[in-house]
Amino acid sequence: MTTVQNLFDNYKGTREYQKLAKNSKATYDSQMRFAVNDYFLVRNRLTQITETVVDELYEKIKIKSVQQANMFMRVMRRIWSVGKRKGWTKTNPFIEMGLETVKPRTNRWTKTDYEVYINKTTELKYYDLRAIAAYCYVLAQRPGDIAALTIKNFRNDLTEVSFIQQKTKKEMHLPIIGDLTRYAKAAFSIGDKLINTHLRILNEQHREVLKLTGLPPDLQLRDLRRTALMEVMENDGTDAEGQALSGHKDRAMLDIYAPSSLKMAVNALHKRNLM
Repeated sequence: MTTVQNLFDNYKGTREYQKLAKNSKATYDSQMRFAVNDYFLVRNRLTQITETVVDELYEKIKIKSVQQANMFMRVMRRIWSVGKRKGWTKTNPFIEMGLETVKPRTNRWTKTDYEVYINKTTELKYYDLRAIAAYCYVLAQRPGDIAALTIKNFRNDLTEVSFIQQKTKKEMHLPIIGDLTRYAKAAFSIGDKLINTHLRILNEQHREVLKLTGLPPDLQLRDLRRTALMEVMENDGTDAEGQALSGHKDRAMLDIYAPSSLKMAVNALHKRNLM
């Protein structure tokens, strides 16, 4: 084995790669394409990928996005680690890199933001975008999990949905209420999928809706999950109730999406009759 492409081809034949969740596999595939077509196009032999080359590349990608640079380096680190264990490469130049810390997203939608957004998607007849936004917000789920739902996931006249989260492998059982049932009935009247538009197109439509409505341009569909979980916890939701929606196994994981806030502290003082 001599080239980066050889390493990637062999990695794709491993059990580890085959076990990746759909979204994770897509991420790995895209990072491998970047590596071959952009980042390592000149230095394509494994012996040419040294610590110096990797460090220089990290600084180059980081100019555009620290998050993108970190993701690329983590994926390459894992692939090279498997390659070294299998004897396909002698070194792992990514192993001791010090990656910059990326501040976690804290963006939240307001209820008004959400209502304006839903109204505009209805006006534009972006029904799949409307549905995925509504399901992400009401059920506090990730866009990828909602996009993967089919009629087989729904029960009891479309009032319940069950699925396994792609990231956590957690089995979820959630109620479908109000407009969610209506959106499901409309989708399944024409096919077996809840969402029939590719996520890439949905993201393009999403940016258009934000621009037309004047909503903050940095709002993302994935922020609806955080918004929903914060609303639960700030309205006296218990840890168990938050976890029932989020799929997290404990409060420490839920805290990533719904960390302690001023409103939660105020609620705690109210319960002690101090406010």
